[in-house]
Amino acid sequence: MFLFDTPKGLRESRPQKSYRTGRADYLKVGVVAYRFKRREPVPDAFVRIVDEQFLGLIANLRKETGAGIHEARKHCKRLRALLKLMASLPKAAVAKADAALEKVAWALAPVRNAEVRLHTLDSMLNRADVPVRAELTLVRSQLAREATSARRLALKSADLRDIVAMAIAAQARVRALPIVHKGWRALAPGLHDTYQRGRKVFAVALDDASPEVRHRWRRHVKSMGYHLRMFQSTDPRKLGMLAREFEALGDEHDLILLGEHLEARGKRHRTLASSEGLTELICRRWNDLRRSADTFGRALYKAKPREFEAQMEHAWRRWHA
Repeated sequence: MFLFDTPKGLRESRPQKSYRTGRADYLKVGVVAYRFKRREPVPDAFVRIVDEQFLGLIANLRKETGAGIHEARKHCKRLRALLKLMASLPKAAVAKADAALEKVAWALAPVRNAEVRLHTLDSMLNRADVPVRAELTLVRSQLAREATSARRLALKSADLRDIVAMAIAAQARVRALPIVHKGWRALAPGLHDTYQRGRKVFAVALDDASPEVRHRWRRHVKSMGYHLRMFQSTDPRKLGMLAREFEALGDEHDLILLGEHLEARGKRHRTLASSEGLTELICRRWNDLRRSADTFGRALYKAKPREFEAQMEHAWRRWHA
């Protein structure tokens, strides 16, 4: 069994009427946890979570900061994971809604990537020997300039207004999706499918360490992590311990992106050209992250899909009893 602990600082909203009414009283309450509530019908929960996540997305965009854009992308990921969980929805309608969310996420990607490269390098500074650390400081200066430039280009008011408009249009498309089932039947197919797909790709990733395969597996695991976060109230003690593990999986991919960026940009910028010391540091760190991720994957996918689904259903029904 697996679930996320409730993130600190989040508060539950307490709406007075069903979310199907379209009322927005809950918007005044503040940020809310990305999770189901006990005895809440799944259709109501779906619309509530959709509205809460779009509220966060748009609010972070309007901050006009790099950190705000990074958080806005997280809201997009949560919304796309929610669509995967609701596998019983009409596939054509879901595809259109997902494409609308992907469009918003891609518009924000340059800033996110530049910020992540800088953050990843910072995380390596304390691991480096003194000679390599001096070299990393020069590289960091260049990456910081790139991040500043990316923020300046992305945070133009006109561009942000366009992205906010895209988000609002996407919200209308997503919240209008019809959900037939009210309970476990609405959730089981998507949960089973995400777990099964991730399990299959993980088996391949154990033998194929290429960045493409590892990234494909990471996407499935991240979706699984978002799914389980929604279920966190059903068994927080057992499932909350994996929050850091899910987040750490992104570190491996971020390190690969940094290495590829340094290699590509190093041909034009001598400051970004990877030295032997820096290359060795990246490889050593990547091997450590890969071993940790593989250990986590073996634990996560120990159960067969039907066994995993049965465990989750038992926790869900016990919670709702």
